[in-house]
Amino acid sequence: MPSRLIAKLNLIATEYLRNLDELEAARDIFIDERTKVLDDLGTILLEAAGEQKQTIASSRRNDTYGMFDVDIMAEYVAVRATQGKKRSSGYSVVLGSLLGHVGAQALLWFHLRLSPSKHKTLELAALEAEFGPGTQVVGEGMWLYIRTALQPAANLDLEALSDDLRRLPELFARADPWIANRWAG
Repeated sequence: MPSRLIAKLNLIATEYLRNLDELEAARDIFIDERTKVLDDLGTILLEAAGEQKQTIASSRRNDTYGMFDVDIMAEYVAVRATQGKKRSSGYSVVLGSLLGHVGAQALLWFHLRLSPSKHKTLELAALEAEFGPGTQVVGEGMWLYIRTALQPAANLDLEALSDDLRRLPELFARADPWIANRWAG
């Protein structure tokens, strides 16, 4: 009776399996340290929002996605409320997400429902130009993201990221009326 062939692991998979315990221990240490760093970065965001006198609806750390979010009650949210829609907006820091980008990023976000016509109405290319080089405006389904800082994991600089985070409330104060006026218009 012929024997059944068994699939073999390639060298990378075999090496991963040999080091699985050490890799899982390193992951646990990373997640613990990332939690502390995200709390510190979140404090920077909250302090900066207070300095800009922005109304904080809520804030939270999301350990699954490696992020700290600050929800801001501002013009866009108010405009959508007058239209009977509950929406949110704010800014976030993402650090070492195990489900996506593995470096760090700072971003503004608006909960929209972006159709192709709304892309045009909101003049997103002009908004990106308004913020200048290094800023990326991305519409993904219900969300509009404005990435203001993006660092690969190999070049992670937490001091530079902290500086970028301190600017987020000011940038939000520029983006929010842009989105609100064009949405209402």
